[in-house]
Amino acid sequence: MTLEQALKLLGTSRVIWIDDHFNDTAALLADMLWQNIETTKQCDFLELRDVVAAFEFNAEDALVAMRQILADADQGRRDEIRQEFLKRQQVIDRDPTEELTTDAIERACKLLGVLKADRWSFDGVDARLEELSGAGDEAVSYIIDLKDSAGGKDDTRGLDIVVALHRLGSKGTAFILTHDATEEDEAGTEKRLLDRLEAEVAKAIALCVVSKHRIAGDSETDAVEEALRVAIKRAGLRRSVHEVLVRAREEVAVSFSHAASSLLRIAPEQLDSHVVDQAYREGVSELHVIERALTGFISQQIRKMFGTDDAVLKASERLRDLREIPLVAAGSVAGPELAAFSKAEVWESDSLINAALTPIACGDVFQVDTTEPTAKSAKSRRFVLLGQPCDIALRPGGTRDGTVATFVEVIETDVKSVGKEKEYTLPVTIDGKYQVCDFRSSATVLLSILDLASFRKDGRISYEEGQERPNGLLPGLKSIYSTRTQQYGALIAAGKASAEAIREFKTAQKAAAKAAKEAGQAAQALSKPKALDGMAFQRELMLTFAAPEEFKYVEAGIFEEAVKIKENRVVVLDRPARVTWRMRRVGRIRSPYADALLDRMVGVINRRAFDLDFMKSSAQTPAANEPVPAE
Repeated sequence: MTLEQALKLLGTSRVIWIDDHFNDTAALLADMLWQNIETTKQCDFLELRDVVAAFEFNAEDALVAMRQILADADQGRRDEIRQEFLKRQQVIDRDPTEELTTDAIERACKLLGVLKADRWSFDGVDARLEELSGAGDEAVSYIIDLKDSAGGKDDTRGLDIVVALHRLGSKGTAFILTHDATEEDEAGTEKRLLDRLEAEVAKAIALCVVSKHRIAGDSETDAVEEALRVAIKRAGLRRSVHEVLVRAREEVAVSFSHAASSLLRIAPEQLDSHVVDQAYREGVSELHVIERALTGFISQQIRKMFGTDDAVLKASERLRDLREIPLVAAGSVAGPELAAFSKAEVWESDSLINAALTPIACGDVFQVDTTEPTAKSAKSRRFVLLGQPCDIALRPGGTRDGTVATFVEVIETDVKSVGKEKEYTLPVTIDGKYQVCDFRSSATVLLSILDLASFRKDGRISYEEGQERPNGLLPGLKSIYSTRTQQYGALIAAGKASAEAIREFKTAQKAAAKAAKEAGQAAQALSKPKALDGMAFQRELMLTFAAPEEFKYVEAGIFEEAVKIKENRVVVLDRPARVTWRMRRVGRIRSPYADALLDRMVGVINRRAFDLDFMKSSAQTPAANEPVPAE
């Protein structure tokens, strides 16, 4: 693909280059030298010595004289003066980079077809942009130098022009030309520059950074042409996505308007029977159907847009054609933006499900809370709740079809598990880690205890003394709150009484020992009270059953006395007495991924196993420590 073809794919028929290098008229060059007069003095240009000295006494007359001297010089000498000035300014700014030479810029202009009239300096650029945008600039690409030499070391005059393009409603493509980026770090520089722009500007402009290293130095013309093709492809990718997002934003607004209009036309009687009542019966939010209607309709319209909209199809075709130009991958790992989009498809965060006090569901992930004092030495293990969704679902009256489900350990790894029948790896990563479910490490779990996590916005499986029912609970959770918590209130009362009796015993024991010592007699043995008998509350405390070693910290709940800790006279922890299972809900694996886990677990359970085949030879029989494969 030629450079001309690449520009055509980008939709560009005109390239405008805005750079202080084009301060090539006598007046513009004189103004630049005058605005940085100290740098000009250090350059000590022979023909300008007297007029530079005169600036100290009469700047206005000296500027007129400088313009005349430069006007009398030929273009070659003016180029030499400008180049020497820019080099000296870099030394003063302690900038190790070298400015582009006249030859390098001339070569790039020739390759890109930049006309003499389209090589602009920063001087008067705002008025020229306003005139151009009024006539339409859809087919214009702007190459803009990030820094104006008339500014300081940290000058970003180029970004001001990007803001001006946004203000003028430009539809062109903006390239920022800078030494601050290497060819490998152009994407990183784009992010940093976008962060400096206001959010609306950053979203409205398809900004692309081009490193000056691509066109600098003594590179061969073919190499520079290839570098420019790469820059154009990068811009093409940006512009295509930008155009699609602009259309999508418009489509979302229109789709929402249509959906809202339709929803508002539904008769109240139908809202009551088909929306509110149906949701209530299923134990979900009364607005669940409204949420589904909005997301379903808007998603449908966006899918239609991707398949039929002319602008979107044109962008798609451009992306397809640009594949001919190879890009060197910046890294094999997807960046944080792509990772966040992927995670949004797979993972529901605790900031939603816990803050919204949602009932437990298939796919909920619980983690051993190592911030708990009695679990600090524990490994921060994770377990996913798996079971038939309708069996776990809590109905409005506080009933559910099942009382137990299954906890399966989830192991985060950097490597995908392959070929292991009793392990299943989610096909996508979460936070860069594969999620491997080990079905050998599983246990039956009591759902009524897990319900405690839905009563707390921190998602902890815990009940504290004096804990009040939170506002906003769904009817099913509201109906079970008292029955779920009263038993733990009684357990806390028993635990406090037991702890107090033990403290009184220890005090009495010390007093008796002291009195006996003073009387010279042997201390009389006291009857020691029993600690809280966990067996008496085994039913209330047992979370998991027949659990392997991995569940030891969460198998049963424990009673903990109230704790108050001060540091430098400041209370850092003031926690009432409680019952805790040292675990909290940290998120939810969304459908269909949670469904896939459940299917795989059922498949493992449902495997057929046969008696040993005594006809096999010893060479065909697995060793004693090897698993026997299912037939």
